[in-house]
Amino acid sequence: MSFIKNVYVYAKTNNLLFGIVIIDLVSFISYFLSGGVSILITGDIQLLFGVILGVWFALKFLHNKKKSIILGILVGSIGAVLSALSLAIFQWTFAQSVIIDIVIIYLYPAVIIGPIAGLAVGMVYYLKDKTKSEPIDDSDEFYKSLEEK
Repeated sequence: MSFIKNVYVYAKTNNLLFGIVIIDLVSFISYFLSGGVSILITGDIQLLFGVILGVWFALKFLHNKKKSIILGILVGSIGAVLSALSLAIFQWTFAQSVIIDIVIIYLYPAVIIGPIAGLAVGMVYYLKDKTKSEPIDDSDEFYKSLEEK
């Protein structure tokens, strides 16, 4: 087997851990490539993009889809905080400021975006699984009610 296939198989078995790693990598790389472009707070677009992709990967290979909302919030929160820390350390290398100030600036969007985006992706997976696993079959109850009358 090739190295890439081995990593992919390992990532599918440890999907929550790799979801967190994907959040951090995608956020950091997209922040680096975009030059820090943002809407409200520095790094918010990149953080949102990373959280959506990371939680999507983590929940795609989840065996128990009933816990997808909780795990989506958890993976989104942890990945967003770690991503905020890595972005803050990256900015600290260029700034002449105290690291705590920069970490606080990056933690604001992480605390807001991580759980909300994780909840949204978790709800999508939960509702997709719920509609797939529970087919609606009211025909038996309908026929029994006709027989009673």
